[in-house]
Amino acid sequence: MQTSTISPPRSNPLKRARIESRCCCFWPTKILLLALAGVQSADCVRAEPVIYKTLEKSEKDVILLRAFAGNRPTWRNPSHPWRADERFKLKGLPTLARWKDGAIAGRLEDHEAHIDSRIEKLLD
Repeated sequence: MQTSTISPPRSNPLKRARIESRCCCFWPTKILLLALAGVQSADCVRAEPVIYKTLEKSEKDVILLRAFAGNRPTWRNPSHPWRADERFKLKGLPTLARWKDGAIAGRLEDHEAHIDSRIEKLLD
């Protein structure tokens, strides 16, 4: 598993996501986006170790991009780029999403991102 981190959205995080999707579209790997709170929330603290452990156990070739949504006031803003953009439509953190062909092909929201069986299913 390869891991990259994307900083909080200062410029346009969607532009960086487009660059990543273009660069990775020919790789025979699964690309996962993990959106996290800038300050660790209880849900993020619970989900992160389970996600990493499940991906480490997986025999699938996975690239994990960690993206921080910013602090609570930033994330709670309804016009936050990851909430407002039609491709992302994030509602909670953490969110683990499978990225395919420039769009989200599957996702686990905050209430289910810590369940290893669902993470495994997301990889299929």
